[in-house]
Amino acid sequence: MKISLNWLKQYVILPKNISPEQLGADLTLRSVEIEGVESQGSSLDNIVVAKIKDLKPHPNADKLRVVIVDDGADNIQVVCGGSNLEVGMLVAFARVGARVRWHGEGDLVTLEKIKLRGEDSSGMICASSEIGLGNMFPASDDHEILDLTAHNFIVGQPLAEALKLTDTLLDLDNKTITNRPDMWGHYGIAREVAAIYDKKLKPYQTKAIKSIKTAPLSVDLQAGDLCRRYLGVIIDGVKVGPSPEWLVERLQSIGQNSINNIVDVTNYILHDIGQPMHAFDSDFIVDDTIVVRRANADEKFVTLDEVEHELTEENLVIADKIKAVALAGVMGGLNSGIKDNTTRIILESANFDPFSIRKTAESLGARTESSARFEKNLDPELAAIALKKAVALILEICPEAKVVSAVVDEYPTKLPVIKITTSYDFINRKIGVDLSAKVIRDILGRLGFATKSKGAKLIVTVPSWRATKDISLPEDIVEEVARMYGYDNIEPKMPFVPLSVPSENAERRLERLVKDVLVKTGGATETYNYSFVGDDVIKNLGLDVNKYIELENPLAADQSLLRRDLFACLLTNVVDNLRFYRQINIFEVGHVYLAEQPGREAGPDSHGALPNQPLIAAGMVVGGEESFMTAKELVEAIFIELQLKPEAYLEKEVPAWLHPKRFLAYYIGEKMVASVGEVHPSIVSLMDLPERVAHWRLDLSSIVELYDQKYLYEPVIKFPSIELDASITLDDKITWHEVEIIVRSSAPEIIKSVILFDVYKSDKIGVEKKSLAFHVIYLAKDRTLELTEVQKVHDAMLKQLAKSVKAEIRK
Repeated sequence: MKISLNWLKQYVILPKNISPEQLGADLTLRSVEIEGVESQGSSLDNIVVAKIKDLKPHPNADKLRVVIVDDGADNIQVVCGGSNLEVGMLVAFARVGARVRWHGEGDLVTLEKIKLRGEDSSGMICASSEIGLGNMFPASDDHEILDLTAHNFIVGQPLAEALKLTDTLLDLDNKTITNRPDMWGHYGIAREVAAIYDKKLKPYQTKAIKSIKTAPLSVDLQAGDLCRRYLGVIIDGVKVGPSPEWLVERLQSIGQNSINNIVDVTNYILHDIGQPMHAFDSDFIVDDTIVVRRANADEKFVTLDEVEHELTEENLVIADKIKAVALAGVMGGLNSGIKDNTTRIILESANFDPFSIRKTAESLGARTESSARFEKNLDPELAAIALKKAVALILEICPEAKVVSAVVDEYPTKLPVIKITTSYDFINRKIGVDLSAKVIRDILGRLGFATKSKGAKLIVTVPSWRATKDISLPEDIVEEVARMYGYDNIEPKMPFVPLSVPSENAERRLERLVKDVLVKTGGATETYNYSFVGDDVIKNLGLDVNKYIELENPLAADQSLLRRDLFACLLTNVVDNLRFYRQINIFEVGHVYLAEQPGREAGPDSHGALPNQPLIAAGMVVGGEESFMTAKELVEAIFIELQLKPEAYLEKEVPAWLHPKRFLAYYIGEKMVASVGEVHPSIVSLMDLPERVAHWRLDLSSIVELYDQKYLYEPVIKFPSIELDASITLDDKITWHEVEIIVRSSAPEIIKSVILFDVYKSDKIGVEKKSLAFHVIYLAKDRTLELTEVQKVHDAMLKQLAKSVKAEIRK
């Protein structure tokens, strides 16, 4: 939004030492962000009023002419292709060094002295579009030169000065005033400026509307919930024509084109105080009756821009007894707009529901200056002020005009006056300063707040222009004082608060630790899935769909159930990734939903507990014969990091989706906290997966109850270890886990680790036989082990394997 400095000065006198740039900086720091400051005529530097002295055809180009112009300092030759050139014509002449746009398009170019078809040309006779004045002086064709003859300008006069383009504009960022409906006009900005510099704000001058009351105006407010206030009045004897020079200049200073005196007045009010208005041609309003109603379903309406809209019952319209005549708060109708021969108007000033206006503007693609303001929740009191001002201006511009009706003011429900009780101490503590009561009340008074002290309390009455959207809490009052005092004046201080260690979310900490181990140690990749699965997936896994919680309004057909486990989602990830990768190591950490296990209460108004939602970590490994062992190592690496020592068992009760003979469960006490298994062959076949796919799972919600977050650090053992290998042949049905238990139990005080490094199967070693090769690392905490001692233990371990699982020792 553009703010004119000259317009602001109409309401507040700025300090003499404040430059426009400083004004912009002060507004940005204390009120609203100013994105830039620009001189209105800066684009017209080095462009002057000149007079054509001579004109002759170009000897080498039929469409060009050689022109001699007087620029007030010299007679200069220019080559020009303008279609309307005449001797004696006043033109806009850009001297060498000026910046223009060729034919009004592209980037700015700097003019130089050149030759055009062999003729010298020093400068340029400009069309309006080439110097940014296309809106002010519309051209009839692409070759028309800007003709200034009718203005009687002085030859040699800078064009910006001649056109009175000497204003300074502040470029205001609209996003920073979305909660400030009072600042969508110059007067609201002036109020802020006056408060910042502690200057007097000139009262907004209005006059009471006097009427001869010969023509009754009727307003039927049928949609009172969408129109909080509606004022209207009939003015007869208006003469539509050009606006006075001051009004044209005001509008043009902020980039608004002059249309006619009546429309210009409504546009002026909009930019002056931020209140949109509309004028109807009364001859097209049946029986001078205004009806504020919802649109009919499929009602067609053509707005002033000649666009036809199909309306719905959500749209608010202004109508007469027969038809809609305006899209309320957005745009007037083509069927009732002001025309050159209009003599009698109905002037409207209203306050509409902001949500309704926003919906209408967005749904119809018709966002306007008017709707942009109404959707910010304007002050209903502003509508009456605007009507008084607009009527006074129209009567001033059209002396023959008369107000011929009483002012109709439909105002069914006035907004309550907001009073906020706070205290000086509260304000100072929040800001971190020690301001006196006088300073605080002075700041609030400059902003229009009424204040009253009552003991230690401060009662603040909010002005109507700040009460619709902006100010409602004591903290809002704190902000008002702080910004006007100046955030740059607040000395940073360390807070005086008790410093205590915050409570830690143990489950979240455990989750982070587990992820670190999986990614950094295990090289796994984390996946993220929805908490929803489809019933077809559950049925394919052979599970009971009835145990799952069904969603009433699923996002999609394949997301109709809340998951009870992470397996289904991870299995889908594996299927998707096998198109690109042969080896996969993925995991997910997320909640599952168990309806049969009650969780926490949903809330005070709930009808019971939510389902239990334990946090689970689970993963899939696709890596050939080593898949199971890789998954097992991941799980055990996590337990090592957590300093937990679960017992591992071959569990008989195996989930339906896993191999019944390849499932390992980890217990701490009587609670199963983790498992490792292979995907069931039927699912492997159904999903066309590789033969060996491993799945691991950790119940983090159970582990967090058992996990002591205080690490037990042990000194590094300073004695050397001894590593011996072993290779055995045994029945294929004997699991590595059974072998590992026997090995570790043979000498638990000195066996540090047991690592399987080879599994071999072949008819050469026997049917249903396999060969296992593994490292055994021996290490004592208190001494250096002798090889002879270790060898005895190692041999005894091998004998125990031969006895327990009938293993044959391979040499």
